[in-house]
Amino acid sequence: MPQIAAKGSPGVELLEIIQMEPLGKFKNNHNGNAKGGGVKDGNSWRRSHTGNMSEQDVDDVAFLTGPDSQSSRLARERVTYGGSTGGGTGRAVAVCSQRRALLLACSVLVVLLTAALVLAYAGPQAECGCAGEPPVGTKRGVSRTTPAPTPRLAVGGTHYPWGGARLPTFAEPIRYTLWLHPNLTTQEVKGEVIIEFHIEKETNFIVLNARELNITDKMVTSSKGHAMKIVKFLEFKPADQIYFEIKDKFRRRGNYTLSLRYNTKLAKKSKGFFIADYMNSDGEKKQLAATNFGLTHARSAFPCFDEPQLKAKFKITIVRDRFHVSLTNMPIAATEEAGFYLGHRLLQDDFQESPEMSTYLVGLVVCEFSRSAALAPRGTSVSVYADKRHTDSARSILENAVDIINRYENFLNFTFPLPKLDMVIMDNLEDTAEGWGLLGIGSSLLPDKKHLEKLLAHQWLGGLVTPKWWGSRWLTEGLVALLQYAPRESSSMSEDDALLLEHTVPALRLDALPTAHPVSMIVQDPEDIEAVQDDLSYHKGAALVGMAWAAAGSGARIALRDFLSQHARSAADPRDLWRLLGRRARADLQVVMESWTEQAGYPLLTMSREGDIVTVKQERFLLIADLPQTNISIQTSLLALELSLVGLIDQSNDTDVFSNTTELRGIIGDINSVSEKPENEKVTTTPSPPPKEHIHTHKKEKSKYKYRWYVPLTYILGPVDNVTDANATTESPSSEDSIISTTIQSIKNGGNSKKSDLKNLKQSPISQNSTQRPAELQKGGKNKNGTGSNPPYGNGTHLIWMNMTEVKFRVPAGVQWLKLNAGGRGLYRANYPETGWIALKKALSSGGLTSPGDRASLLDDAFTLSRAGLLNASMVLGLCEYLGSSPSAEPARAPWRAALAHLQRWTALLAGAAAGAPLKRHLATRLVAPAARMALEGKQGTVGGELVEAAVEFELPDAVEAAKKMFDDWVDNNITIAADLRQAVYSAGVRHGAEDAWMKCWKAYKRSADPEERAALLAAMATTPDHWLLNRYLQATLDSRLVPAADVKTVLAATARRQPGRLLAWRHLRTRPAPPPPELLEAVAEHMATADDFKEVSEFYADIDVGPALNRSLETIALNVAWVGKNERDLLKYLSEAGSHNE
Repeated sequence: MPQIAAKGSPGVELLEIIQMEPLGKFKNNHNGNAKGGGVKDGNSWRRSHTGNMSEQDVDDVAFLTGPDSQSSRLARERVTYGGSTGGGTGRAVAVCSQRRALLLACSVLVVLLTAALVLAYAGPQAECGCAGEPPVGTKRGVSRTTPAPTPRLAVGGTHYPWGGARLPTFAEPIRYTLWLHPNLTTQEVKGEVIIEFHIEKETNFIVLNARELNITDKMVTSSKGHAMKIVKFLEFKPADQIYFEIKDKFRRRGNYTLSLRYNTKLAKKSKGFFIADYMNSDGEKKQLAATNFGLTHARSAFPCFDEPQLKAKFKITIVRDRFHVSLTNMPIAATEEAGFYLGHRLLQDDFQESPEMSTYLVGLVVCEFSRSAALAPRGTSVSVYADKRHTDSARSILENAVDIINRYENFLNFTFPLPKLDMVIMDNLEDTAEGWGLLGIGSSLLPDKKHLEKLLAHQWLGGLVTPKWWGSRWLTEGLVALLQYAPRESSSMSEDDALLLEHTVPALRLDALPTAHPVSMIVQDPEDIEAVQDDLSYHKGAALVGMAWAAAGSGARIALRDFLSQHARSAADPRDLWRLLGRRARADLQVVMESWTEQAGYPLLTMSREGDIVTVKQERFLLIADLPQTNISIQTSLLALELSLVGLIDQSNDTDVFSNTTELRGIIGDINSVSEKPENEKVTTTPSPPPKEHIHTHKKEKSKYKYRWYVPLTYILGPVDNVTDANATTESPSSEDSIISTTIQSIKNGGNSKKSDLKNLKQSPISQNSTQRPAELQKGGKNKNGTGSNPPYGNGTHLIWMNMTEVKFRVPAGVQWLKLNAGGRGLYRANYPETGWIALKKALSSGGLTSPGDRASLLDDAFTLSRAGLLNASMVLGLCEYLGSSPSAEPARAPWRAALAHLQRWTALLAGAAAGAPLKRHLATRLVAPAARMALEGKQGTVGGELVEAAVEFELPDAVEAAKKMFDDWVDNNITIAADLRQAVYSAGVRHGAEDAWMKCWKAYKRSADPEERAALLAAMATTPDHWLLNRYLQATLDSRLVPAADVKTVLAATARRQPGRLLAWRHLRTRPAPPPPELLEAVAEHMATADDFKEVSEFYADIDVGPALNRSLETIALNVAWVGKNERDLLKYLSEAGSHNE
């Protein structure tokens, strides 16, 4: 504001001195044009206040005020009436009357008010009051720190007015008419696109996505064909955006057309629109062009609204050479000469118009492959395009695809959503290029039927129904995983056991780490979009969908069909699925499931029992240990443990420095805040040690749920001792238990909960004296409320909706055992008192747990709780004794897979410890040998492969000799090895053969296109006892021509599993010419188990940036050290008593 100073004395007319700075006659605007000063051009652009923007799903606010606004210039560009400016002397002033000064002040105020109105309404505005709110089903907190606000400058230095990372929601595409001419010789692409779009609110601009496109011509027309003048075109490369502003206005609810002509280059890497080289069957070098647009690469091929929820129809035309074949999402409609101006050798293929689809699902291929075709039972045309070298593989893929499509159509009762499916086999494609109705498959994945099942499931879940935003993509992947395990006759495991082992168990492992993140997260930046789709999101999404599916019972399948029907050719978010499943479960699954998706981690449910009353409490489960100590005396060394057991030294007064394992403080967030917990509730899963220096520097992540969950708690009961109690049931809550009744009803209100209900759910603990009658779900039956169910368990399953604190319920007083998490379908772990574990051990031995999923989940929980320091290793080993008991060894695959994975880890960690050799002997003789003998006789069914592999690992003579014979037959007579025996046979051949056996495996690896066979060969070659060969093998991983980058992790992980190889793998990592990828460090650290290992890794990588992998690796080593130190004495005692400690 002008500075006004009063001079004179009372009674004298007030004189006002107005000091103003000089103003140049002209100032250049942002477009470089000379304009007069002052508020004159309403279209001059201001810098945006990006720092003031909140994270949002619409992200439609583009702020136009800033440091260079008109109002701020008015304050500093003031007119002086002669004289100089600044703080020097000789400053001239203007003296005027009070009336003139008042008039001038009023004028300034009017100008300021006008400028404020211009700033408020001149630029792009948010079109709804919901701006600033996060997308549905997402959690605030992107994986990167929000940078400080910086000016947004378009190409050429012009200010870019749109401030959002996402596109404005008032514009939606209707149809794309796309013409493309990819020249495989010059690798140039010429393109034209006509985009019909709808405008929901009046505006004068639109924003699209484009990346590395040279736009040469542009035109906007109205629905009546009238051209509309484009007054501003800007390109903002950091956000892959282009901005069009017209002179007039886009009218509300009007349709318009944007026509663009552009050119670009084919990419070298397999992203976007790329070119790839290959050798054909005649040894000639050929090229093909193809697209791989997931997740944000369609914008690199044509300008578009490149967000998943913005679906539109596509009418595509491709210009090609006569000897080429062109493919897109739809069948071809017509082919004609391209025209004289393009050349007489070219043809133009016009394709049928597609249904509405997202841009990332557009697929294009130009190649010269031959075609194999078949019809699916419901009429879908299925084709495979491949070079003649892949004719046999193409035939196999075609047969599998027809079978999978038929199975999915029957299960979903929904025909394949497009008239055709084309699959193209490509060399030099490491993964897949997914389009809707058009798939590019890497030649290394050809025989992998499991991967093909996933790709085809995406045609319904991902193609027909698309996530509204990338933050919800985990839901699609979860549904796809569930659909993969739809009932099929050839399955070696039930769908539930497969889901448990391949998704739930990995999710429980990854989500117990302090580096875990919620599956629902806000992602805006393309780098964040790619990074958030990690293994945790994939596995946890599948596990959560499976848990909700189980809660809905037999009605879940109907809910999935409704989900597809209601959202076909559109987008959906998690709420849509939870609502439909909740109707079948008679529960508000949206409330329940958001407590799982919007915070990291999962609960540990701890059960206690007094007579017929069972209490279950929850707390977050974390796998964390303290820093290991390196200065350990012989009195606490591992050698001393063995000596003490044979009486050579006395350790009775010794303190076990490893006994106090604990989760680290400070990384759990609000769960460890005393103010947010009940007074009598424990804050950690293990006893708290004295304060120590910690590994972690993780930021504390807060959760609005305070790391509590609404749990669909399921359990099964054993037999009842007292016959008179056999028909006893749990009691219904009495009238004084109104809190529990309200709480349960709030969850089970069929999806109509109010905010007040949610508040009660979060804050109302269950009454100390209350009980809740569970809904008893019998297979194929209905519960009391009529909710249909088809549980995957043979026993009667009880279900309780558990709120965020604890639950009490009544069971028959004489029941022998109780097992939580029936079938292992819940994403939580369960712990029991010692008496409970002993009872469950008896249930395993007597065959009381009839479901393989129950046995597998119980064993996996026990091993993991031992790793966390909550259960002695001797108890876990006792639980496993039933596996190899004769004559009825464990017949199911799931329990063996769960147990063997952990037991082999134990033997690796203890390889250099006192308990290592006796443990290996005990496992070989008591567990593996009886079952392996049955497997070699063909009496163990689908479990045979895992058992023979374990028998070879434990050096059982019969198994080794049998495997060596099969290896020799494979080498000498080219006899095929059964897929489930490959790992055992190759390992036996390499470990007990000379260098020529290793070279046979190496040559087989280089020839093979089967990913499972290649993985088995890679792991087997790492078992060689020849250090020279092992060093040579590790050096080969430095050359991607010898060992592709995708296979290096397998090599290092297999090498590091054994003691000699572990040191070589670690030395290899340290001597690599460049810092290793993070996954390689984690693969080697997985089996490090000494304090010196921890020290070496932390010191070596102190100044090398490998990202979060260093923390994860150090956490793993610390856990290994703590587990060995805590459990070695216990294991030695158990093994000694079992008679396995004697030579």
